[in-house]
Amino acid sequence: MINLNAVELTQLSKHFREMGSAIQDYRRVNFEHLSKEEDQLLSDSCIAILRAAEQGFIKSTLLQFDDTESFIEIMRKLTHQIQQTLKILSNIQKVIDLATSVAAFATCILHDDPKGISQCLDTLMEQLD
Repeated sequence: MINLNAVELTQLSKHFREMGSAIQDYRRVNFEHLSKEEDQLLSDSCIAILRAAEQGFIKSTLLQFDDTESFIEIMRKLTHQIQQTLKILSNIQKVIDLATSVAAFATCILHDDPKGISQCLDTLMEQLD
């Protein structure tokens, strides 16, 4: 099996996304020439390719943390920082903003959104500075 680093996996995932988009475009342009079965086969294949691309992006995001243990350690530190910040924060809007950011971050992780994970983590770090 190929052992890819985060950058290589991101590049591979981009290629899969582009292939999936090309197949989608073909389906749209040639829809009237396809039988229902052919259209369904192309649709199913396209969905599988785009899901593979998305999973690749997710794995590449996690690879940037070296391994699961380092990601959990980052989460532990982030949790501690948020707990300490909430003890001294008196501005209700800042608390609401922080809570909203944590909720968005959790949603991105649970929905396998690599771009969102990165963006939310950056936002959280800015809010805690």
